[in-house]
Amino acid sequence: MYSEQDIVRTYSYHELEKGRLCLNQGRVLSAALSADGGHASGQVQGSERKPYSVNVGINYRRVAGRVTAQFAGRCSCYLGGYCKHAV
Repeated sequence: MYSEQDIVRTYSYHELEKGRLCLNQGRVLSAALSADGGHASGQVQGSERKPYSVNVGINYRRVAGRVTAQFAGRCSCYLGGYCKHAV
């Protein structure tokens, strides 16, 4: 799996905290992780009437003897993917 440090490396600590707020406010309507752990998808209620669709590719690699993750997010919000909805 991936760590909080992996998430912060791709997004930022600020985006991670905003993402947690979305979760705690019940705005994450659905979330799923693929069986191989390489893809996550979901629906998040943002400021628009229609929920945002979120897809995140997760690429694992070994660096200095430990596994790290890199993320490639896509979101239907105006930011396009590297946003609080994709965290």
